[in-house]
Amino acid sequence: MLPLRYIACIPLGAKALVQKTIRDLAFNENGKITISLLTRTNKNNEEIFYARFLVPQDKKHLNQDGIYKIESLKTKDEGEAILKAQVRYGQICSELQQDRILKG
Repeated sequence: MLPLRYIACIPLGAKALVQKTIRDLAFNENGKITISLLTRTNKNNEEIFYARFLVPQDKKHLNQDGIYKIESLKTKDEGEAILKAQVRYGQICSELQQDRILKG
């Protein structure tokens, strides 16, 4: 397993989720990370994969969450999570090119 870049606790009501960056999947021409794979430990103590996508500065007005979009990949399998993250990033790029607001 690759070394972790950071670990954060995210408050969720009375419980806290532990979030870990597992790996960075893609970079843009400036060297910024465009897709990161994360895990979050849910209340059942299961690690679920999430993806964090970079939204370009000139398109961040189309994302209500700002410069990053974080979405659950709804899987515990890393291989499946990588594939889902790459497919979703393609969808996000397509939506941004059409100036559509990112929902989620």
